[in-house]
Amino acid sequence: MSHRNLCEDFIDIKILCKVKIGLCADIELEPDAVAEDVYLNILEALRDFFSPSPKFYTLPQLLDKGKSIEEIFAGRPYNLKESYGFVDTEEFEQITLRKKMHLSDVYHILFDIDGVKNVRNLAWKLCNNPGTQPVIVNKWELQIPENFIPEFEVGCSGFQFFKYGMKVKLDTSKTNAVFGLNFSSNGKILY
Repeated sequence: MSHRNLCEDFIDIKILCKVKIGLCADIELEPDAVAEDVYLNILEALRDFFSPSPKFYTLPQLLDKGKSIEEIFAGRPYNLKESYGFVDTEEFEQITLRKKMHLSDVYHILFDIDGVKNVRNLAWKLCNNPGTQPVIVNKWELQIPENFIPEFEVGCSGFQFFKYGMKVKLDTSKTNAVFGLNFSSNGKILY
């Protein structure tokens, strides 16, 4: 098995390109909500929805989840010098390639975030993608082009926050920087 042909275990290989998509919304906050915390939670939830990625675990974490050593090391090369950890194959298989996205799903995600009371004027925002653009079929559905994956783009998104009907002043630059740091590692830690 160690001398198999290249791609022998794969049915098909496709190179996927990213297409950046943003959102605009007016968000009414709960009276006790902290706008910066809610904003960061929104960004993280939208990133996970647009571009789900596998979570990496340490060996003890997967053993605690009840995985056997054979399951954990299945298909993994033995001569690694660097490692990002292990992937739970059941979680990995649940990640699907999206062909279209619906604003109703985004509404559900936003309403599940602590501190969000109401969402108004939710809309897609197409970023400046070179070449192929996603297609807004109607205002509720976004069609992803063939061989592309959606990526949530903070830079072309716009959120306004309100409490008691009054606009809340929010410095998004710090939160965007924290979000960028969190996304840069993408769950990978070099062991």
